Amino acid sequence: MRASWQAGVLGDQRVPGPSSYWIDAIVTLQPETARTLRKSGVVTTAVPAITAALRSALPSGPWQTGADLDRVVSGTSGYACRAYLAKDTDVIVLIAEGDGG
Repeated sequence: MRASWQAGVLGDQRVPGPSSYWIDAIVTLQPETARTLRKSGVVTTAVPAITAALRSALPSGPWQTGADLDRVVSGTSGYACRAYLAKDTDVIVLIAEGDGG
C-alpha cells in the first residue's frame, strides 16, 4: 500500500478549545480491497476537492463515490470521510474531517 497525504487544523488555531482536523489522502489499496470497495458507490465525473499539494497525484476519473462508500471508509474513526475510488484502478482518495475521537 502507498499513501500521500496532507493534514491540518480547521478554524483559527489562536482560539482555545478542542480542535477539529482535516486530512486529504491518496491511497493505493491492495487489489482485493479495491475490488470489494467497487461494490459501493456511484460513478461521477466530479473531481475530488483535495488540497493543491496533492492534486498532481490524482489519477484521472471517472470516480466512484457516494454515501455507501463513505460509510465503509469512515467506520468509527471519529472522522467523517468522503471517499472517491478511481474507476478501474486501486487508488482511493479520502477527504476526512473530525476530532479523531
